[in-house]
Amino acid sequence: MAKTYNKSKHFDLDYFRTKGLAFFDTLDFSDVSNEEIKNIIDCGVPEVEFYQCIFNDLDLSGTEFNQKLSFTQCNFSGNTNFEKCVFHKDTFCF
Repeated sequence: MAKTYNKSKHFDLDYFRTKGLAFFDTLDFSDVSNEEIKNIIDCGVPEVEFYQCIFNDLDLSGTEFNQKLSFTQCNFSGNTNFEKCVFHKDTFCF
């Protein structure tokens, strides 16, 4: 069962930078704004991974992805939009 994402508990930029990876495991992002999710993805580390996370009405349209980004076994409900996104080589996988 996924825990609700809590920025103060689950987002530690200093730790992510030391690892070179922001990893989110079994978290529910349903109530997180699209802007906040964009900020997570663009936090300045070379790789961002979401594993078995839940997203609702995720709209990342027009976002440019410069880091490796993965959504492994994630659940997307509602409208998911990646229209007009720019994915640089080897940056995106589901």
